[in-house]
Amino acid sequence: MRITGAKVHLPEGRTLELPENQWVRFEIECALGSDSTGKWSLTVKIPGQPVRTFKDLPFATPNFKTLTGVWFIGSATTATSYYLDNFVLNVYSEEKVVIVEN
Repeated sequence: MRITGAKVHLPEGRTLELPENQWVRFEIECALGSDSTGKWSLTVKIPGQPVRTFKDLPFATPNFKTLTGVWFIGSATTATSYYLDNFVLNVYSEEKVVIVEN
């Protein structure tokens, strides 16, 4: 998942426009380890809009099984900003992880 120009870019060319100057909630879910399917899902909650869910998105690397870090990287070439609030990482079993960022 990549966000550029107020747009979420997902695998297979899918995109979603984001409002500027408004909080957006992203919920990412996937199974890892021996339960890994090689796919993940994304739910996007924008105030005043229907909830959007994208299921069965392929991992960027098919053999991804272990989460060893989480990064938020700004790669803009001009002055810009983004805000991250209420980041939560939950492990629901030994091998299923849900990442929620708001």
